[in-house]
Amino acid sequence: MTNQLLTRAECNAMRGLAIIGIFLHNYCHWLNPVVKENEYQFFQSNAHGLIRVLSSPDELLLMHIISFFGHYGVPVFLFLSAYGLVLKYEKSADGNMLLTGQGRAWQCHRFYETALQEAFQDDDFRLCCLHNG
Repeated sequence: MTNQLLTRAECNAMRGLAIIGIFLHNYCHWLNPVVKENEYQFFQSNAHGLIRVLSSPDELLLMHIISFFGHYGVPVFLFLSAYGLVLKYEKSADGNMLLTGQGRAWQCHRFYETALQEAFQDDDFRLCCLHNG
C-alpha cells in the first residue's frame, strides 16, 4: 500500500475536471447575461451580480457559477501536474525516495553552478554586465 495523498487516476480525473472548468469558463464569457468573474481585477459590480444571481437563481445558475469561479481551474491543473511530477521524479524504481535533503541540494547546486559558468562565458552577458554595472 502506498502512502500517496492522491493516486494517478484521481489526479487525472481532477485535471480533466479542471480543463473542462477552464473551457466552460471561457465559453461562458460569450454569453451576455452571465455574471463575469473577478479574475485579474476586482469589480464590485461583478461580486454584486453573483450575489444577486445566488439570491434569486435562474436557469443559468450553473453558468453564472462556472463563469465566476472557473478560472480557478488553472491553478488546480498546475498544482496537480506538479504533484504528479514530484511523485514521478522523487521515487526510484524500488519505491524509495530519491535525492532528498543534501543530495537534492547538491544536485541543484551543480545545476546552478553550471548555468552560471555558461552565462559568464557568454560574451553578450559579460558586455551587458559591464555596460550596466
